[in-house]
Amino acid sequence: MSCSDPSSIRIADKDLAQTATLTSILYSVAWLIVVYTTNVADELPFISLSGILVLGLLFAVRLVLGMGFDRIYERLTGHRWQQAYGATVLVNAGTWGALNAIVIWYYFPSWPAYLISFCTAGLAAGGTTATYTHLRLSRVFVVLMLVPSAITLMMVNQVGSRVIGLLFLIYFLFLMVLSRQLNRRYWDAMQNSRLLEEQVVQLQSARNQAEAASRAKSQFLANMSHEIRTPLNAVLGLAQVGRRSSHDLETRDRFGHILASGRHLLGIVNEILDLSRLDAGKLRVETQPFELVANVKDALSLVREAAHAKDLTLTVEFDPGLPEWVTGDPRRLRQILVNLLGNAINFTLQGEVRLTVYPANTQICFAVMDTGIGMENAQIDDLFKAFEQADGKTTRRFGGSGLGLAISRDLATLMGGRINVESVLDQGSTFTLCLPLTKTRQPDHPVHREPRASGARLAGLTVLAVEDDELNRMVLREMLEYEGATVVLTDNGQQALDRLGKLGPASFDIAIMDVQMPEMDGYEATRRIHAMAPSLPVIGLTAHAMAEEKERCLAAGMVAHVSKPVDEDYLVTVLLQQLLSAGEQQDLDRASPEVAQIKKSPLPDAHGHNSLPGIDTDGAMKNLKCDWSTFKKILWSFYTQRCNSSEEMGTLLARGAIGEARDIAHGIRGGSGYLGAWKLHQEAAAMEEACMRGDLDIAKQQMTPFRLSLEEVIRGIKGLHEEGTGKQS
Repeated sequence: MSCSDPSSIRIADKDLAQTATLTSILYSVAWLIVVYTTNVADELPFISLSGILVLGLLFAVRLVLGMGFDRIYERLTGHRWQQAYGATVLVNAGTWGALNAIVIWYYFPSWPAYLISFCTAGLAAGGTTATYTHLRLSRVFVVLMLVPSAITLMMVNQVGSRVIGLLFLIYFLFLMVLSRQLNRRYWDAMQNSRLLEEQVVQLQSARNQAEAASRAKSQFLANMSHEIRTPLNAVLGLAQVGRRSSHDLETRDRFGHILASGRHLLGIVNEILDLSRLDAGKLRVETQPFELVANVKDALSLVREAAHAKDLTLTVEFDPGLPEWVTGDPRRLRQILVNLLGNAINFTLQGEVRLTVYPANTQICFAVMDTGIGMENAQIDDLFKAFEQADGKTTRRFGGSGLGLAISRDLATLMGGRINVESVLDQGSTFTLCLPLTKTRQPDHPVHREPRASGARLAGLTVLAVEDDELNRMVLREMLEYEGATVVLTDNGQQALDRLGKLGPASFDIAIMDVQMPEMDGYEATRRIHAMAPSLPVIGLTAHAMAEEKERCLAAGMVAHVSKPVDEDYLVTVLLQQLLSAGEQQDLDRASPEVAQIKKSPLPDAHGHNSLPGIDTDGAMKNLKCDWSTFKKILWSFYTQRCNSSEEMGTLLARGAIGEARDIAHGIRGGSGYLGAWKLHQEAAAMEEACMRGDLDIAKQQMTPFRLSLEEVIRGIKGLHEEGTGKQS
């Protein structure tokens, strides 16, 4: 054997047992044929009977060792099994060789001698092919089978005996060479099989690692989406509120810039998430009837302001033969068109951007033509690669993430279409999108509602809003109350259940549920709400924008999913659509008497305070882009959340609950940053770091400066509140 690996030796032994055991019966059968078709049984009865008994016994032993291989091999520890089985093979060969020699000696050149010689040649060939897995055993087997017969033939002084003996010797040499070749091929194949198995294991391991990396990437993107969208929701929401409530044009413009920048950031986040879902094969397109021209006009409206800002002419041409209604994914079509139009506007310094929509055989094509910088043919090859643009200088000159076109190409492919590009350097480019949008008829019963004027669309509606983040609660309240709704806010799922149980399910028209909260998450809260109020619609609210998150919301019983940052118009639309789709014929002018009695705590008016102990009010208000009235709301929210945090922190550290202490420090660190309480921010960061390291002694040492900074901020906010409400400090 050319391999000393124990597992390979075991495989070879098992192959020997499977082949040699089955062939061993041929020895007994051949001897019976020789004995009973000739006069050997009559003339040599002892030899005949002895041969039958010995060959039969050897067959029985080999059958036991072969058929019970797995059990016996382990008991005999492999090496002993090999010795035992090899002994049976060699004794069998020696017995047959001796019997053959005896018959030749007595009967050559008669019929019995020729018959047994013929059988010996065949059995030797069969035994060689059965034992070649073990070269030494195979060679000894051939020697015992053929050499005694060859010697006997040389000794018998009969006509032709020496010729036949010489042929036996040549046949012996042939089988020796054959066994060597078969053994080498066997072990080469064994080695190749081992290498192939190792490669399969390596490939499987690489596949598992790739799948784990893909899951980690998806989880990372989901977490990053949540971490980015949560503060972005507050920024965009407060910017919307600020722009709406500001009477100064300059201030409104500033809020508008905040909104534009925030939405641009949100667009980049969405592009990254879309690309990830496309790569993972998890992004799905929908099929539904929609109005083609209206959908295209919606896309144009989203880029018109950008075109006007650059003094570009933006036009659209519709072919008269276009169908009015088609079947496809209107949202993804609009996304592709916005990407193509936005790309054309971005790379066009002067002139025009023109969109042409026309039918082409079984498809509908959308051609976006611009008079921009154009491209060379070599640049087009890299155009649809993620994170790449036609020129490395392009990003610095024109901006962009390099994702829009890559996503558009993949979306078009997913929808069964394609995007072609034609471009001439310094003259412009034409991007042509062709999609198989099937003509259909207008739905018989489209959902339609005449919109109310902004600021009154939710009048009379009572909303249960569940959100653990203070700023996001403030944004939700401002949005919903501006639209005329009565809002009941809670911090977590358990509070929502308590409020629902106290006021009764009939007090609420709809619920908005944040899904990621302490104590009880939104999924569990929704399931319990449905047990109490099966007909109450619940809308999921989450900073995660992954498709899996939407599916989890629906699986928990939520009727819709709204991702952060929350767009006010979209939220209002979803609320009204869900109420209508549920068949609720509600009187929107009705207000719940019990809920109407819930009054919000009054907030103090401004008295010209520009600073507070431990708080840079001017700096914080500048960073938040808010006025004094709004900032006081933020201050009071921090106070109500953190007024007892110093005592809680001390208690937790005293009993060694360092994980819970870290959570409090983390929350204070984030909130103090919003307030401009920079000293407290630093002390909370130091406390959080000590807790994260698990260093309880350092955390206890940090407790004194942390407590002093927190109490200074708390006293200042409390004093401001008491001053505003007319109470004495």
